Amino acid sequence: MLKRLLIPSAALISLILLQGCVKTLPEKPNILFITTDYQAWEDTPQLTPVLDMPALDRLSNEGIVFENHYCTAPVCMPSRYTLVSGTYPHTHGLWDNGGRWLPEDSPILMEELKRAGYKTIGIGKMHFSPWDRMAGFDERIIADAQGNSAHDTLKKDDYYYYLKAAGKTRFDYLSWQDSTDLHGVYYWPMDDTLDIDYYVGEQSVRYVEDGNLPDDPWFLWVSFNGPHNPWDPPAEFMDYYLERELPAARYVEGELENKPYAHTITRYNYTRKVVDRIDMYPERREEYIHRIRAGHYGGLTWIDRQIERLMEKLEENGKLENTIIIFTSDHGAHLGDHDQIHKGTHYERSSHVPFVVWWPGVLKPGSVEGFTSHVDLFPTLVDLAGGVKPERLEGESFYNVLTGKEKARDSAVIEIIGNTAVVTKDYKFGMYRQFRESDLYDRKKDPGEFNNIAADPAYSEVTDDLREYLYRIDPTLREGYENAPSVAELPLAVSLQQGETVRGNQCPAFGGKSFTLRAELKPAARLSGPLITHREGPHGFALFFSENTLFAAFRTWGNDETFRLIDNNGNVSEIEVNLGSDGRLLLKVNGKEAGIWQTEWPKPLQPGRPEYLTGTLNAGIAGQSAPLIAGALNNGETFNGEIIELTVNLHEGN
Repeated sequence: MLKRLLIPSAALISLILLQGCVKTLPEKPNILFITTDYQAWEDTPQLTPVLDMPALDRLSNEGIVFENHYCTAPVCMPSRYTLVSGTYPHTHGLWDNGGRWLPEDSPILMEELKRAGYKTIGIGKMHFSPWDRMAGFDERIIADAQGNSAHDTLKKDDYYYYLKAAGKTRFDYLSWQDSTDLHGVYYWPMDDTLDIDYYVGEQSVRYVEDGNLPDDPWFLWVSFNGPHNPWDPPAEFMDYYLERELPAARYVEGELENKPYAHTITRYNYTRKVVDRIDMYPERREEYIHRIRAGHYGGLTWIDRQIERLMEKLEENGKLENTIIIFTSDHGAHLGDHDQIHKGTHYERSSHVPFVVWWPGVLKPGSVEGFTSHVDLFPTLVDLAGGVKPERLEGESFYNVLTGKEKARDSAVIEIIGNTAVVTKDYKFGMYRQFRESDLYDRKKDPGEFNNIAADPAYSEVTDDLREYLYRIDPTLREGYENAPSVAELPLAVSLQQGETVRGNQCPAFGGKSFTLRAELKPAARLSGPLITHREGPHGFALFFSENTLFAAFRTWGNDETFRLIDNNGNVSEIEVNLGSDGRLLLKVNGKEAGIWQTEWPKPLQPGRPEYLTGTLNAGIAGQSAPLIAGALNNGETFNGEIIELTVNLHEGN
């Protein structure tokens, strides 16, 4: 059994919960706002019984659970900007993680709460730009990113100095991301007290213990970094779940091919090493997902222990009286659902998040079935604080839902990475303005969101109505969507001259297909440099001369294989390479067969829309995207002969 910090709750148990919601809530309650990062709606003990989270279980049993709460923008920074501005991404302008702040005239939640007489404190991850922005907080203790990259090791926030005092840096644990075969899944390698989520919990406990919370109303936002990847909780918390049966990922093999192009982009956009590993060893897919989910659930349990500590300390210090606790997450994570790992879609595991309001003795425990979202939090908190809501807020306060005067609305809007969606009880409909695509899911017939029926004539009235609804929410959507280009069909053949490049949906999809490559050259005494290079992610091929000798090189899953083909006799004018789907390579020179080789290429066909996976094809130049295969090519190197024409033809049916 995992170690548990039990909260003495006799004082709370003695509270008599009201038999019904009061008509008017008490004025100016203290507000404790707790957020996680990457926690989906189903990542709760009520929906996933294997999940050991007694603090969240208690909040849910004694509070009001919002069953249909959606994060307005399921990526870290856009989600948090919506929380603190009360506006949609189409208004605040941040659709993905980026390096800018809100427009200057944006309302700020913490500033409005200060106007209402609150002291505002932020502890943990806020993900603002810049990272040390106060954004209306009176005080901040900053632990702004657990980190994923070397850049994160340079951030000198409060957590940086905490690690430094222990003789450590973020690099000391981030360097462990590749310590196992599955990137970013490992045991926390240092003392538990140095973990960033322990730090956030400990700083929150100390802040309360040291008497920093005033008698006047306060707003305390405690924001944990986890269970965001890397998935690295202390060993006992990961092991607890590794040993148990966990919910499996929901996906249908090949479903990405029939989904909007944007879904393939998100699959490879965040920590590509993880999905590449899954694709490299498909027979280990379930094992890998199990390990990721064990790290994810272990991180949630570890965070829950910190919440237990904080609630215990608030109770000891008499600070829970007249305190309302609100718990949610900035967004969820797919963890294998729909062949995705991370975030950035309006699928349920990405956008549907837990939301609990806890106020024993004031609010009757129960649930809310209607729809709410993160854009609604700002006006709701201002109403609770007795403040005046700014006119520019786009969310709707659910204050009257808490008091029982109103029901929650019947839909929620999700905006992320240029895409806009609406979810109702019956349907979820999304519009993708990048390439004028859409998706529609019948939530009753297809709760798993596998079957995109947007093009089904039987649902045309539904799509028309929901499309017009979204046009009213975002006036810029109509023009952006209707004028967007469509995804171009991939060619089965391309023809290039020396120095030319084709990219993206102009480049054939080579994965798993046979092809013929033919190059016409002007004979020369000495030839060097690349004839043709191709690269997509960890895969690629090149045909090149080096010291007057022709080589073929192939990269599969980052591993190189090079073949010495022929020595140039000064009369090469035509080269033809036939590569079969079984990796058998046939070379012809000047129309005559010159040899047969067996390769490990062509690459496996990775899941997703092939327009995204085709990479870049260069004729006579290496370019920035060319594979540095076997050290034979340098970026920018050019072919020193003359290529008259180079063609690539894919073989259909392979």
